[in-house]
Amino acid sequence: MPLPFGDLRARPYGERRAALLDVLSGLPANSPIQAVSAARDRHTALTWYNTLQDRGVEGLVAKRAASPYRVGRSGAWQKIRHAETVDADVVAYTGPDARPRTLAVQLPDGRTALTQKLAARIGPLLAAAGPGL
Repeated sequence: MPLPFGDLRARPYGERRAALLDVLSGLPANSPIQAVSAARDRHTALTWYNTLQDRGVEGLVAKRAASPYRVGRSGAWQKIRHAETVDADVVAYTGPDARPRTLAVQLPDGRTALTQKLAARIGPLLAAAGPGL
């Protein structure tokens, strides 16, 4: 397949991946740049999901082969994770540094939420950070 040039985002995922693999095939065998593993069948994907978590694989991304690239979230791509995570900043807490009772966290959308569930796990980090956190 000849390598297409230009903006490939409107092309189907299958074509974009083939173009990527074509480009990567020209790199030396010991190159640190590699394509991520991909599978077309559900059985292989589920096997990876169930066996690779210990190697740091947090989950899978399922993509329709015919889907174009979309910036941001897309219904054509689905993330399947072992655990859902959200990055948040601790903006306040109640109780002692070593064992806070409640955390106030600022979420990515700007909202502030209170949580007791994570407070004990965060305590050692707060104590290590010292005053002025």
